[in-house]
This record gives sequence, structure tokens and C-alpha cells, in this order.
Amino acid sequence: MSQFQRLKTLFMILLMSTSLQGCVGLVQYGEKTTQTEMPSVSLSAKSPSANPPAISPGTDKQDGRWISTPTTSWMRENWGNPTRVKAVSEEPKAELWTYEFDTIWGGVMPIFLVLPIPLRAPTGKEKIEFLLQDDRVIRATVTQATYQYGGVFLFSPEGPFVRSFR
Repeated sequence: MSQFQRLKTLFMILLMSTSLQGCVGLVQYGEKTTQTEMPSVSLSAKSPSANPPAISPGTDKQDGRWISTPTTSWMRENWGNPTRVKAVSEEPKAELWTYEFDTIWGGVMPIFLVLPIPLRAPTGKEKIEFLLQDDRVIRATVTQATYQYGGVFLFSPEGPFVRSFR
């Protein structure tokens, strides 16, 4: 190997080592559940991950995209039949309507240099559960996928630093 080839190889190794930054990271996947009393329900968004969201707190939404305390007939007409219906009580009549969506994957993904290693498994479904009492929605529970991440970077323009989980 010529001296030029050796210098070229050394230069490429130095270039790669600075661009890889010696980082170690972790992504954690899971689910988040939120509950809203007396929710407003979106006329268009029908998913836990929708933007704008399918459920909003409060009954003062008057912009034409929301309906406050919808009825069972409105829910069937606009959202379709739920995946599951469970009777909660007879008097007052209460039912739990569940709309299921995408699979939630739980687990972690360690990242070494630039190589991610996904270690995830299905843990549930994204869903919206509506509690209907006397044919009106009185509570909504939204379960959706979420993730957190963090890492340590050994080489960066600012020097070594740690990025915390979000």
C-alpha cells in the first residue's frame, strides 16, 4: 500500500469517526391514556393520533368542527358502529363504546453510533372509549401510542452533551 493510500485511509477513518459523533441513544415506546369529562367530539378527525385531535375538553367549541355532548345516533351516523359496546349500568342507562385503531408497539430501541436495534412487540391498540349515559357522551378516554428518547453525544460542535428524554 502506498503512502498516499495510507493517508487517504487515515483521512477517511478520521472523517467517519467525527461524523458518527460517538453517540449512544435510546427510544422508549409505549402508550398514553387521557380522560376528558364532557368532551367535544370532532366532526372530521376519527383517530387518537389525528391533528387536530378527535376529542377536545370543554363544551364551548362553536367553530363548526366540533359537537358538544353528542348523542348515540349522532355517533353512529358520524363515527359508525363501535368495535365494542359494553353495558355499564341499567339505571341510569350507561354504555361504554370502544373504537379501535392502529396497533401500539411497546419496547425500546437502543441506538449505538448509527445502528438502531428495535426491540418492540405489539402491546395493545390505539382506541377511543366513549362513556354514554342516557344516550349522551359524558366522558372520553383516549389511548394512543407515544415515545420518549434521549442520548449521549461524545463529539459535537458544542462538545460532549446529554439529550434528555422528552
